[in-house]
Amino acid sequence: MFGATPLDICMGINTLRLMDTGIFKTNEEAIDEIKGSENIAMADVIFEHITDYGFMHSSFQITEAVIQGIKLALPSIGDYLNSRLISVNQSFASGAHRAIKKNRIRKTPVSGEYGYLNTSIWAPENEMKKEMFEDSGPLQPMNLVYVDVPHLYYNTPIGFDFIEALV
Repeated sequence: MFGATPLDICMGINTLRLMDTGIFKTNEEAIDEIKGSENIAMADVIFEHITDYGFMHSSFQITEAVIQGIKLALPSIGDYLNSRLISVNQSFASGAHRAIKKNRIRKTPVSGEYGYLNTSIWAPENEMKKEMFEDSGPLQPMNLVYVDVPHLYYNTPIGFDFIEALV
């Protein structure tokens, strides 16, 4: 669909796509062969330079490269992932909202409590607010962000690979 990206080439990712997910399948032997080579250094440079790219610029094409970057502990991968938390300035103009609905709250030891809504970026703001926030109550200050790392937060094999790479 998209062809090989420079990150795929640097990291030895097999660009034959899986029919059911449309995601690259990794060639683990190639990853082992290129560890410590200049290809890894180039992949790190690429991640460093795409950190400031805009929302949805290349995230759909490099999901497997993100996982491999984490597995290889590339120095720039942390900054890249942090840059994919995109503040929602164009919608939800107010910095304060009603309480998050209980069924939308997640809690982790690292992040604490946070609200979670899996939706299309183009969903109308009023629909997202209706599904995410209570109808009444005091306003609370909130920072709303989109996570621009497609496919990696789903309950799928590629999502599990992402979580495993982080551990």
